[in-house]
Amino acid sequence: MADVEELPFPDLSLAPVFRALGSLVNALAVWLANVLVRLPRYLLFAGRAKKKLSKTVSLARLDSAGDLKVEYSEPDTTPRGWVERNPGLRGFVLEVQLAPGEPFAPVRSNASSPLALKNDFFEGSMLFLLATDPPDCPHLEGVAPRKFEMQIQGACKVEPTGGLLLMGGELPERPRLNFVTSTLVKGAMTFVQRRTSGMEWTLGSSKAGREEGAACAFPLVTGVDALVQTPPGERTPRLGGTLPEAPAARDARKSAKHVDDMVKLRADGTTYSLTFYSSVIDFANWRAANMPIGSPALDSMIGQQPIDVVVYDADPRDREKKRYWFRFRCRWDKGLEKFGADAGLRRDRAAARA
Repeated sequence: MADVEELPFPDLSLAPVFRALGSLVNALAVWLANVLVRLPRYLLFAGRAKKKLSKTVSLARLDSAGDLKVEYSEPDTTPRGWVERNPGLRGFVLEVQLAPGEPFAPVRSNASSPLALKNDFFEGSMLFLLATDPPDCPHLEGVAPRKFEMQIQGACKVEPTGGLLLMGGELPERPRLNFVTSTLVKGAMTFVQRRTSGMEWTLGSSKAGREEGAACAFPLVTGVDALVQTPPGERTPRLGGTLPEAPAARDARKSAKHVDDMVKLRADGTTYSLTFYSSVIDFANWRAANMPIGSPALDSMIGQQPIDVVVYDADPRDREKKRYWFRFRCRWDKGLEKFGADAGLRRDRAAARA
């Protein structure tokens, strides 16, 4: 009988087994901590937190009615005064430029009544509404998770070139992006593009030693979320709420793909009421929101620079150039943010005394 060759038994390391056991023990420890510590804490204090928030909201409304006595150090006509009265605005600043080269003027977010908007091209009014914490805009409270809404109403004094206006966003400088942030921004813009009819965008370019900032734009009549046309002499809808555009009319307006099929804006006395809103840009916290990529800070995507919301048409003397009707500058002021935090503490003390 032939000898059977004995094969050596391989040496086995127990290290992977110990690592697996360690991971299992760690997972069990985390689970026990959540069940024994965090869950009871949530059950005990969640109700109190909810009550505290409700008290904050009611105090904010009492303040607007004059029932909450808070001493303000800034006038109610400046960004510091507005943040002092609503610390939820934090460091956000909105400014408007009515003509190229003119200085920017501050605009109050969540104003109680529409603000005048008038230049050589347009005459009307506007509201810029922000979702803040504590809440300061009843309309946005009812349409969560909407983060901001711009409403404009008025008549054209000049007919737009071809009856077409464009709306979009511009950055003064081309953002400096690495591979990771570039991928992040491109993913965010693609996500927004799918939800905005006719939108085009670019991250900027450098041509002949001249840099162009990032920009996006879409036809105003297909890109805005509501558009109501009121003939001369008829009653216009009220700003500050939901504009009454019929769903069928909205779908037909937004589905137009060719310029010839789009609604034309005329300088014939018609009053145009429009609204544009978003749930993906949280200006009150200067972050993106409700996106598959999470909620990154805007500074991590575009750098420390403002975002300009622009309305323009083609210059009738040179169709390759833009003729700007409005420029709304959205920016973050860290000094104002700190002032708002201090103002919030003062309000909390006043609330404790109330």
